[in-house]
Amino acid sequence: MKMNFSDSRSEQFKTFFDANDNTQVNRFLWSVFLSQTPFTEYQEILWDKLNRLTIDMDNVNSQKNSRFLASLSPEEMEMLFYKKDKHIDYIANLDEEGCDRYVEEMKERIMFFGKG
Repeated sequence: MKMNFSDSRSEQFKTFFDANDNTQVNRFLWSVFLSQTPFTEYQEILWDKLNRLTIDMDNVNSQKNSRFLASLSPEEMEMLFYKKDKHIDYIANLDEEGCDRYVEEMKERIMFFGKG
């Protein structure tokens, strides 16, 4: 869903959200899909395209993610990425019953956070 903002809001977003911010947010959100390092040639093409496409998007959520990531110390950011990777490994290794339990747990969390 594309959100519509006035031109002034769009320009303000671009002023405070540069290519480095965009790359950090993309790294946080999408690196699991391009986890092999160094990248293969194809992964490099995908990564470049992702960064190109998302830098021009007027996306307030990207700006919020960028501010959050910028507020972290290098140690906190390293821990965040480590925990994210561990969580992804945990999910990837769930069996069918584990997936069902995980879905129910996520539903409960959504309901909990939706009340606040």
